[in-house]
Amino acid sequence: MPIATNHTEIKRYKDINLVAIDYLFQKTVGHFKWDDFDPAIRRCEKLKLKTEKLYLAKNLKGLERLLRDITRERQLIGDLTFGSYMREKTGYEIEVFENLNKEAKQSIPINNDNYYRRQCYEIYSPDLKHRLTVSESGISVNSVMTQIFLHSEKGGASLYTAKGINLDINVHWRDNNCIVIETREIYEVVSRKIKRLQVFDNVFNIDLVEN
Repeated sequence: MPIATNHTEIKRYKDINLVAIDYLFQKTVGHFKWDDFDPAIRRCEKLKLKTEKLYLAKNLKGLERLLRDITRERQLIGDLTFGSYMREKTGYEIEVFENLNKEAKQSIPINNDNYYRRQCYEIYSPDLKHRLTVSESGISVNSVMTQIFLHSEKGGASLYTAKGINLDINVHWRDNNCIVIETREIYEVVSRKIKRLQVFDNVFNIDLVEN
């Protein structure tokens, strides 16, 4: 009987995780795309594969941990509908859902005296609806990354990230939907070199010029 009970519990958490992942798919897919790459699709696929592997391995603790991670993520962005959605779709009452509304607006302080961050400059699009920032950050000056980030009306996304500080990088708007990034070919780029970025309904063309 204990084996059967344990199997039932494992199946239960597998089903709950799959519903949670379907929820993530509905909420995140299509919001951000780098060229034809949608990271939300890949992430959901990986989470489903992980769920199946944990289920086949009869790893109940792993399935519980995965559900906590997904739940905590929704808490951090203030998603107050996740708990009710899960109860409605699965019929299960789980403690982590009960605390969702209470914890959703809590922030997690980050204290690191060695963390380095500097915003170099920012520039608005001609219609003033979007903003680009160039910043440097890292856990120490010796591990700094320089990043170009787009801030749009509904969200933001990284356009370009390279290792180093005081890099010779210039960024400007050609028009409201075209961004020009002038940089050096010798820089070690750690992000995707993209030509197109979609942020919800807004599409931006990226002209990357490496001299």
